[in-house]
Amino acid sequence: MSLNVKQAAFVREYMIDKNGKQAAIRAGYSENTAEQTASRMLRYVKVKEAVDESTKKHAAKCEVTRESQMREYERDRQTARDLDTPQLNVAIAATTHISKMFGVEGATQIDHSGSIETIRREFIDVNSDD
Repeated sequence: MSLNVKQAAFVREYMIDKNGKQAAIRAGYSENTAEQTASRMLRYVKVKEAVDESTKKHAAKCEVTRESQMREYERDRQTARDLDTPQLNVAIAATTHISKMFGVEGATQIDHSGSIETIRREFIDVNSDD
């Protein structure tokens, strides 16, 4: 079963800003029930699959990968640390993003002195089943 016209419009509009309520309104659903409609639409398997597929196509078009994001965060982190006046808040934010990509959320202490490879190795060591 494929998407009907309104569902396809919802997916197209949702991809603009990922705002379900506004996407529902722009797709022609009632403004009064747009929030509920968006919630319902995003639970429909076919709509969710269409959003996922559209997201993958967009990422491929932009050449955004997990590795490219990590390289960018690592570059930002290193640049922030190497400035004449280091911007530690930027280094911390970049390290936090890298950690989240590896599933290390809510860490109480993060070492900012190593490279991305060090973080990757430490994460694998901590989370290995051996």
